[in-house]
Amino acid sequence: MSGIAGIFHGDGRPVDPADVAIMTASMRHRGPDGIEQTVSGPVGMGHCSLRTLPGRRDGTQPVWDEAGVICVALDGRIDNGYELRTSLGAEQAPGGESDAELLMRAYGRWGEGSVARLVGDFAFSLWDGRRRELLCARDFLGKRPLYYAHDGTSFRWASEPQAVLADPALSREPNLGMIGEYLSADVRSTTDTLFRDLFRLAPAHYLLVGPRGVEIARYWEWAPGPPLHYRDEREYAAHLLSVCGDAAAGRLETSSGVAVELSGGLDSSSVIGIVEHLREQGRHDTPVEAYSLVFPGLPCDETDHIRTVVAHCGVRSHELRPAATPAEEYETQARRYLDLPEYPNGMQSGLFEAALAAGSRVLFTGTGPDEWLTGSLFSYIDLVRRLRIRRLAAEVRSEAEVWGWRESLRLLWRYGLRAQVPAGLRSGVARTLGRSTCPPWLRADFCLESGLEERLQRLPRHGEPGPGQLDDGWRAHATESAERARAAAGMEARDLFDDRRVVEYVLALPHEQLRRGHVTKHVLRQAVAGLIPESVRSRSDKADFSYAFREELRLHGGPALFRDLAMEDLGWVDGLKVRDMYAEFERGYSLEAGPKNGQVLWQLWLISSMERWLRAL
Repeated sequence: MSGIAGIFHGDGRPVDPADVAIMTASMRHRGPDGIEQTVSGPVGMGHCSLRTLPGRRDGTQPVWDEAGVICVALDGRIDNGYELRTSLGAEQAPGGESDAELLMRAYGRWGEGSVARLVGDFAFSLWDGRRRELLCARDFLGKRPLYYAHDGTSFRWASEPQAVLADPALSREPNLGMIGEYLSADVRSTTDTLFRDLFRLAPAHYLLVGPRGVEIARYWEWAPGPPLHYRDEREYAAHLLSVCGDAAAGRLETSSGVAVELSGGLDSSSVIGIVEHLREQGRHDTPVEAYSLVFPGLPCDETDHIRTVVAHCGVRSHELRPAATPAEEYETQARRYLDLPEYPNGMQSGLFEAALAAGSRVLFTGTGPDEWLTGSLFSYIDLVRRLRIRRLAAEVRSEAEVWGWRESLRLLWRYGLRAQVPAGLRSGVARTLGRSTCPPWLRADFCLESGLEERLQRLPRHGEPGPGQLDDGWRAHATESAERARAAAGMEARDLFDDRRVVEYVLALPHEQLRRGHVTKHVLRQAVAGLIPESVRSRSDKADFSYAFREELRLHGGPALFRDLAMEDLGWVDGLKVRDMYAEFERGYSLEAGPKNGQVLWQLWLISSMERWLRAL
């Protein structure tokens, strides 16, 4: 991915070009194809370039209009360029235009209303000299990051936190509330960061900075209506294949080859199947190769499924062994980004290196179906309220066949019966029983000072698959973390199932097109029939990669990681309980079955990551 950065002095002071240069230099890994900047009076912008688009679509940035009044810096792609150009008319230059220039023309016609018309992965800044106003925006899922800080006079923004924090005048006071969310492994906020005065622009939002200060607005949200209805069951799958095909075709427009991250599961295999289906239709001739991590001898090894897909689809395949990430690398990341280091994605470093060596800068992944196509167990609520007891019993029985009766009944309570109890009554009962929403390994004084309990009650919980994912704090965090890791490697991820047109279609589907008993992603399975092997299309299992997390923790010291915690000295965590958590996790771990409680692994990982961040400050 590329990167953007900038400064706007609202009091009219000229921007020092050296300040913008410092910001972009801190993100030099995002600019293998060059770093440019421009300064005009009170505004300065920088752009770190990773070129992946064909022809003039990337262009040199930041770019000014012919009048020298409007300037744009874009990190990302605009995927609906044809529709925008049709609406705008033939105003583009004869030799074509870059996506940033197209964005500028759209703004010239529709102002900030143009943002809602954009389809693609993007974060951008646009300076309008006539209005003396700055516009910044992110795409509807936040596939590209944008951090900012405003001290009342000066506004700074960038693709990574350390670039904004390069200003020595900006406070680095910790944001205890957000720290508490991470330490709880219960991330809710889509706007806060680990620093009190540093923020993220939420997905599907834009902000304006001008004479009225900073104004933030949502430009897109899901407006649920009646479910889409087709008379012929087959039309749902055909429609999904069509919109996925359009999303893939746009993403296949690239100046390099495409690497597909193939795990052997339904989702990534569907990506390969759709891409090769488009090739057979003559819709692209982009070189596409599959890259897979294999784990010989381990339960999570998917080699057989991977080879079956490769043979069926006829693509060239690369099988790579995962590489462990040294502890020093996580510490380096914490110092570089002034943020939590990444998850054990370092095992993918060999995959990225192999793809780049083969000439592929673009990475297709299977991200998306788990969020949008799984279907929600909240359908239990509807069945309970409508007293459809026989249908409800059938659903519960179907879940029990897969997960066992205990888990099935727990799901019935959480997604069906519990919802009938008013939230106020549930909270009152919890207070009466002395229960706290703060986890036991956090100190009570820290929970009180950080306001964590109030945050966890006020902010939305981790969303169920479907519309609940749109404002989900954990999904936003995971998206930003994955983007940063790929940007550091010089790769650009393009996720066809996260295309706005795909998501809007899927969210309008009847629930039975998503989930039928314990079988999820029904419509996707129907759409890729014949495009991928039947043995993969009908899979209901998923590999458990908790092994990677556990091995990283063990290689980096195991129990020693949780001794002498700086967080313990600060009174944030109860060190004894954290160490007991790790010991209990190890006692209950089985290579064949994984951890007894998978959530504990996330909690331990985030505790270790927070310690690294704290020591990096």
